Amino acid sequence: MPPKKKAKTVKKPSPAYLAELEKLKRTKRKKAVGNTYQIPYSDEDDEVGDEYWEFYILSSYDEIDMRTFEEEEEYFNNISKVKQELKDHPDRYERDIVWTFILSQKKGGVLSSDVPPLRFIYRNGFWGYNDGDVEIEGDVPDELGVERLEDFLCEKFQIGEESMSGGESGSEEEEEKEEEEEEDTNAWIIPAFEERAKEETNPHKRKAWENATTALDYISLTIHSVEDVKNVKGVGKSSCAFLEELFKNRDEAPNEKKKAAKDFFDVVKSKGVREAVASLPKDADITVDTDGVLRVNGKINEYFHARGCPFELTLGGKTWVVDGTMDYGGNRDWCGEFEGTLTHKKEVHLISYTSGRDYDDKCYSGTDYLDEEEEEVVREALDGVFGNYDWNYYD
Repeated sequence: MPPKKKAKTVKKPSPAYLAELEKLKRTKRKKAVGNTYQIPYSDEDDEVGDEYWEFYILSSYDEIDMRTFEEEEEYFNNISKVKQELKDHPDRYERDIVWTFILSQKKGGVLSSDVPPLRFIYRNGFWGYNDGDVEIEGDVPDELGVERLEDFLCEKFQIGEESMSGGESGSEEEEEKEEEEEEDTNAWIIPAFEERAKEETNPHKRKAWENATTALDYISLTIHSVEDVKNVKGVGKSSCAFLEELFKNRDEAPNEKKKAAKDFFDVVKSKGVREAVASLPKDADITVDTDGVLRVNGKINEYFHARGCPFELTLGGKTWVVDGTMDYGGNRDWCGEFEGTLTHKKEVHLISYTSGRDYDDKCYSGTDYLDEEEEEVVREALDGVFGNYDWNYYD
């Protein structure tokens, strides 16, 4: 008998890989978040009067189309390759600009909101294309109307103009880049080279290090990588290698400090404070705020875990772990946003829970892996997380 053919192995992306893609999918934007805008109640009104519509920007982010990395095997389970591809060819992948906001109605002297948070999406708006479509996800009151709200938001964010460079959404990248260039100087590089020159015992090599220091000090533009100086006269191979090491150590330091802080609070929960303190690196910074909150390297426990997290839930006969962080959105009078994961062994799902002005007005989002009863269990559990915080909601 001829030997049986082996079944072809079909490669699939792992749940953990897909969860990492979800994290890469969104990049938070800072501008306009926390802003409040008002719209005349009727399209017949030219100005805002005693009655009007108001919306408050909860969050804003760029959202990348990740379907390529979900479907093409060459990227499966290789997040490093995905990151490099996005870095090398960012213009290959469509990116939308998304704003989430709470819509309220001012009528009869009362400001109220019975509409769950909405999403305003500028399709492919990241690149500022003039033909990008806009869309509102959510239930817009008939009295306001989707078209009128879209027109107002397009005007507010200057969508559809010949150039978005002067608008709120188009100028954000430029402003952040300018701020970064103003703050990021070469001052931290020069002392390291001066110290390296002092350590050199060979007079000829010491002179070479001093020349490299002088050459770098003359550069007025910010040095972002070795590529920026490799052709500069006086900066040789040894100097470039040393500079590359400096960049590596600088980039790794914040992550190492953050990891040390997270490990500390995890050990506190499992083994107690004494064991946690003993596990810290010698250079760890431990401080206590005036209200008694403990910080390690500037981080508190809630930076890594929302209050009450992690905890277990039983869904469909499986034990799941719920963990995540809580963001007040900059103003706990308005909203809160829980972002986290629902994990069973190697199966990981992203979940989020956002509140509006009304404590009972919350928006849950996840993937279609739960039935209605199970989703309700998750909602009630996240309500418990929200209940661990103090909120100043509108009546």
